[in-house]
Amino acid sequence: MKVSCLECCFSDFDSGHVICRYGRVPLFVDIGSAERCVNFRDVFVVTAEESLRVPLSVNAYYPSHPERVMVKKNRFISKALTEADVWEYYDKVKRLMIPFFKNKDVFLGIVGDEGQKIFKRHPSPKVKEYITINNIADFDKYNNGRTVEFYIAERDKTDVAIIDTDPGEETTFERIKEHTLKAYDIMDSLEMVAETEILYTGKRGFHVWGWLHRRRNIDDVREELWDVLEKEFADDEHITITKKPQRGQIRMDISINKTAGVHIAPLSIRIETGLVAFWVPKSRVMDFDKTEHTTDKILKRIKGKKKI
Repeated sequence: MKVSCLECCFSDFDSGHVICRYGRVPLFVDIGSAERCVNFRDVFVVTAEESLRVPLSVNAYYPSHPERVMVKKNRFISKALTEADVWEYYDKVKRLMIPFFKNKDVFLGIVGDEGQKIFKRHPSPKVKEYITINNIADFDKYNNGRTVEFYIAERDKTDVAIIDTDPGEETTFERIKEHTLKAYDIMDSLEMVAETEILYTGKRGFHVWGWLHRRRNIDDVREELWDVLEKEFADDEHITITKKPQRGQIRMDISINKTAGVHIAPLSIRIETGLVAFWVPKSRVMDFDKTEHTTDKILKRIKGKKKI
């Protein structure tokens, strides 16, 4: 049975073009060039003349310097992550990441030529709108090996409430875990919250996500979180609500919950550690070790899973 390219599991569609993803590098082809395939996973037959008309930029997603180091070897990862490593990791998890960007804006953390961290919020300097990622084609534009971090930027209405357990100096990881569990119980008790999850951020602490029953004004969400946290920790000198934590304190930070508030996306790599921001079951928090969230271990965990 012949199946058209548009029905192939390796095809995508964007701006009047079919995109064949059978090979490592996407190839944009005019719809008129798509011929019927012999097998479900066959690729387009493209003439030399048609290939010459394909802009070079659309074939530039794969890193131009695949061996360049993006994240140095450190106490958490046993080998450095190169542009190729970063590109290949995101190419494997992108379908799981895209749903988190729905109705959100996107903020990127890029490693510059001198190894510096550069933040990008707009597609180009001349575009006022923020970056959005709605499909595979959108994601691939930014997955180039140099983009190491993907952040979610909130809008005025949200489907999630977040508490960030942010440690001050000399705060042990064990205490962070203990207070993350307290934040979990508080979040889970709120009537507006349907489900609660814990995200290890890939760095020092955790984000407690409370999925809402319905989309709500984000300022209302922040105010409700403020009220309940202030009551819960009114007499606890080791906790501050949103204000910068002092030595030995933990900040229950809810400042994320605002229009344009930025937080790390699930499955994003972190530039500083090379670790991945990913979910930790409540029952595993106290036993959790950061090295469980290397890219290779996360890929093994999600292999074959359709949901995370």
